[in-house]
Amino acid sequence: MRCRGDYYAAETMADWADKAEGMLHQKTIDPYAALVGAYLLLRPGRFDLMRIWSRNLADWFPFLPDGCVIWALQAVRERKDSKEATKYLLEASKRGHPIFTEGLKLLSQGLRLIGEPGEKALADLSQKTGRVLWSSPFTAVFEGQPASESAPLTFAVDYMAVA
Repeated sequence: MRCRGDYYAAETMADWADKAEGMLHQKTIDPYAALVGAYLLLRPGRFDLMRIWSRNLADWFPFLPDGCVIWALQAVRERKDSKEATKYLLEASKRGHPIFTEGLKLLSQGLRLIGEPGEKALADLSQKTGRVLWSSPFTAVFEGQPASESAPLTFAVDYMAVA
């Protein structure tokens, strides 16, 4: 925004970017908040504030596929490192579906781009995930089939891995 001369917008965004950076930095205290901070910084490409903290999020929290997704996209967007991105996208798909729907969208897009291993991983992930409620901020999947057209649908929201 500064490069476009939109200093007012850049100034108003500085506060939330600092908060998102702090959330990501505090990943050992609250890894879920760190994911939110990382997603907020990933979208506008604020890699200067993300540093390698998103890689730590991917490596230190194996129960969170989101960390792998975030680091993969940062690696490809910031450093054009497709090998690193492929490695982490495939790892994310092995871990299961991301906590946040944004992560599932990004993981699906990334797996489509890496060719045959990504297509297989996406098929496996889709099989496990089933039908997704894409409008939910958290990855929510529909469970079962309604008994009739008028029966309510139920869905499950995963906040953490179940052992």
